[in-house]
Amino acid sequence: MIRHFKWHKKRDDSLQHGFMRYSPMDDCSDRFRGCSHNRKQTHYHCLKESCDRVYISTSDVQMHANYHRKDTAIIQEGFQRFRATENCATASCLFFGQRTTHFHCRRSGCSFTFKNKADMGNFQKYFPKL
Repeated sequence: MIRHFKWHKKRDDSLQHGFMRYSPMDDCSDRFRGCSHNRKQTHYHCLKESCDRVYISTSDVQMHANYHRKDTAIIQEGFQRFRATENCATASCLFFGQRTTHFHCRRSGCSFTFKNKADMGNFQKYFPKL
């Protein structure tokens, strides 16, 4: 009974970080087809939309949760981050086609783009109402 309680507690804890925890006794194939860890070892699937990350280390889970938390904060500030591996698909962007992390302002009618995260604060300092 105690072991089963701990199983639920660990799953609940992982859900708070945005991950579904699967033990070797659990079958994740109904939701995550082709998972190489299925029924072999404890692992964690990220539950964020369009994120297919899976981890076996709890420290990696926490680091990845921070990744999503930072992106959420950037979006709440009115910007969107594009990592070097992502295509912003905006031909008018100064960084279009370059493999560099950069940011776009998401405010209506604004096409401001920048490379340095520090510029985000400068933009808001000079354009607080946008």
